[in-house]
Amino acid sequence: MSKTIKEIVSRLKKYPEAEYELNAESITVNPKSENGFPVSLTDNGNGNFTVAFDFWHEEFDNENDALNCFAFGLSKDCRLKLTKKRKSTNKMDC
Repeated sequence: MSKTIKEIVSRLKKYPEAEYELNAESITVNPKSENGFPVSLTDNGNGNFTVAFDFWHEEFDNENDALNCFAFGLSKDCRLKLTKKRKSTNKMDC
């Protein structure tokens, strides 16, 4: 397990109600309600990270930026707006 994933697990201990899935390279925090969305962080190695909110995702080459984005996804201030047409288009509206 990477140092970044360990840091997130350590921070989540303050929130015992948080349900998450963990493996060596990633962590996903599951939504508390059906109106929420999963938030995940994947450590891609070499200082590269992927943060995802449901189907939306962003790549980072900076650990602090990735951690901040991950934390934002867990906050009440973040909203995810999905627009569907023939092909699915996902937009983050924060």
